[in-house]
Amino acid sequence: MKQFIDRDKQSNLHDGVEYFAVGLVDEEYPDTPSGKELAVTFIDPWGEVNHEWRSRGEVILSDIDEYDAMLLQMGYDRLSKQGETQ
Repeated sequence: MKQFIDRDKQSNLHDGVEYFAVGLVDEEYPDTPSGKELAVTFIDPWGEVNHEWRSRGEVILSDIDEYDAMLLQMGYDRLSKQGETQ
């Protein structure tokens, strides 16, 4: 399992706030027309779960322990369900 952090925060500008997205790599696609090979999930500074695409050049990848990844995924799932009920 892989985790990611964006190389720069300028691409994540929302309501005047720049931030580094950090989260899990859900899936890797070796060859895509858009050049975005990674499906990623992260929580933004406002507590929203985001599912987006990144290219390998836009992020730094590292390994994450399976147990830690499972805990993070559980947090994503819990926040997603809360958003559905509100």
